[in-house]
Amino acid sequence: MASHRRMIVMRHAKSSWANPVRSDHARTLNEKGRRDALLIAKTLETRNWIPDVVYLSDSERTRETMQRMRIHLDDAKEYILSELYHANLMDVVSALGDSLEGECPMLLGHNPGWEMMVDWLSGSSISLPSGSVALLERTVDETLWHEKGTWSLVELILPSNLL
Repeated sequence: MASHRRMIVMRHAKSSWANPVRSDHARTLNEKGRRDALLIAKTLETRNWIPDVVYLSDSERTRETMQRMRIHLDDAKEYILSELYHANLMDVVSALGDSLEGECPMLLGHNPGWEMMVDWLSGSSISLPSGSVALLERTVDETLWHEKGTWSLVELILPSNLL
């Protein structure tokens, strides 16, 4: 198995609460979320942090986030997994297994699981607002991707800091 040097952990972009009839799972992005998704994708491309594989939740807002980012993440393989909807670290490990495809996989999903996952992997306690990404780099190659403290937080990118 090739070692994964980088990983992107992203929370879906800002979603809309405008339609009270919709279930949480069916909520779409609001206008800010649509803009932010594009802005984040463009920033990842500019910084050359391009995911080659994206594992994402099957919620509407997560799929729409990916769809909006697609123009800048053209070649990324996509795996839409219902198990990642509101998942915690153990759910993610159970859904993805011990190895992730690609040199720079991206996990696209929800809080609070994503904040807890970054904390577990890197030892950095972060706040991950809607549409934000945590850029992680591998510090230990020989272990499973999900082992505690084997990644370091390189940068946290918030859409509000890009305007």
